[in-house]
Amino acid sequence: MRVKVANNTPGFPLNRIDWIKEAPLKVSTFIWKAKMGRIPSSLALSQRGVNLSSITCGHCNWGEECADHILINCSFANDTREWIFRWCGIGNVAINSVGELLKFATTWGRCPKKRKLLTLISYGLLWLIWNARNDRIFKQRFISPTLVVDNIKSLALNAQLTPFAMSIHASSSPEGFNRKVHYTDKDQVDITECNVLEHLQKKLNRLEDL
Repeated sequence: MRVKVANNTPGFPLNRIDWIKEAPLKVSTFIWKAKMGRIPSSLALSQRGVNLSSITCGHCNWGEECADHILINCSFANDTREWIFRWCGIGNVAINSVGELLKFATTWGRCPKKRKLLTLISYGLLWLIWNARNDRIFKQRFISPTLVVDNIKSLALNAQLTPFAMSIHASSSPEGFNRKVHYTDKDQVDITECNVLEHLQKKLNRLEDL
């Protein structure tokens, strides 16, 4: 099914994504649509004939609210991504679109485990940024970038022992994470190591003892 969807994607193969089995289908589908710019942003809704008072980003008040702006270029998204990259031990990287982020994650380095983990983290990053945007608009609830970062860390630290789908299904709101986890510099992910998943498993075991 996923192969059929990919092969029928407009602009294939440029708009293809990696359909990772650890990511729930609804999240992968969202990533696929976001890469093509087909999520219901203000700009997309306006282009479909929906009458909106403004198509400017409601968070930074700069730029049209398209998929790439919400998930990549808005100050909220940019700050969140930079913190996650630092946590993963990645330096400054110029990312201007969803496609560029996914390409970077799926091609960076030579270790397949590392690329897969960074891709999963990127999926979680985009998904949680989108949910934070929707909470702000529809529930008048502001979720800070630091909370999004903590939630992504929770997903990454559970990647080996807990199915990614179970974690990310609970991530649409802060209430999905009932256990407060405190992070220190020792919890930084050295994603340049080939045994990164085993490394995360040890970190999770240590956190569970707290």
